[in-house]
Amino acid sequence: MKIRNLFLLTAIVLPVPAIAQSEAACAALTDWTLRGYNVEVTSAQWYDSREVENPFGPSAVLPPHCHVEGTIDRRIGVNDMEYAIGFALNLPAEWNGRFLFQGGGGLNGEIREPLGTQATGDQNALDRGFAVVSNDTGHQARFPFDSGFFEDQEATLNFQIRANPKVTEVSKLLISDYYGRDIQYSYFVGCSTGAARACLWHSVTRFILTASFQERRPCEPVFRILAFAGLESS
Repeated sequence: MKIRNLFLLTAIVLPVPAIAQSEAACAALTDWTLRGYNVEVTSAQWYDSREVENPFGPSAVLPPHCHVEGTIDRRIGVNDMEYAIGFALNLPAEWNGRFLFQGGGGLNGEIREPLGTQATGDQNALDRGFAVVSNDTGHQARFPFDSGFFEDQEATLNFQIRANPKVTEVSKLLISDYYGRDIQYSYFVGCSTGAARACLWHSVTRFILTASFQERRPCEPVFRILAFAGLESS
C-alpha cells in the first residue's frame, strides 16, 4: 500500500521545569567515565554563545551550552584502520528535561553539529532546551559516501544497527549525571538513512511522526524519508 505525506502524532507532553548548569560542570565532563563501557570524553567546552553552520537553513547562533565530544569503542580494525563511534552532544544551560537523537544521512561517517533542526519549525531543538546528540555511526569518512568501512565487519554492524543504540545509552547516562536528574522524554529525528535507523527502534517508540515522500527502505511504508520518533526513556 502506498502511503504519502502521512503524519501521525499521538502523545501527551507535559512541561518540565528547566534545570541550569555551569561552565565548571561542563569542564568536569572530561573526567567522565562509565563502568563497563569503552567511552572517552575527548573534549567538553562551555560556550556563552556560538555561531554554527546549519545545513537546513541560515547559520544558527546557539544559546549558552556545553559542547561535548567523545568516542565509544575505539579500536584498530581491518587494514590497520582506526575506528570508533564518534559522537557530539550539546547540553543547554537551561535544560527542559528532554533528549533528542539527531540521526545521520547517506553513509554517515561524519559528526554533524547536534542542533535538532529537522521537523522543528523556526526554532531548533537546542534553542528549545533539548539536549541533542549526533554521531558518525562508527567510522570516519574520507570523502562523501565513502564505503570503505564495509570491509570491516564491526564497522558495518555499527553503521547498520549498533552505533545509535550505544550512543543513546551512553548519552542518556552522561546527561543524567550532568544535570543530576533523569531524562523525562526522549526523541529521534532523522532523514534518509537517519529515518531508516528509526525503523530499527519502532518497537520501543512512545510516539511517531512520519512524513513520507518515496519508498527507500525495507521497513516502509511505516517509515519513509523523514521520521521523527519518540524513544522510551530509561
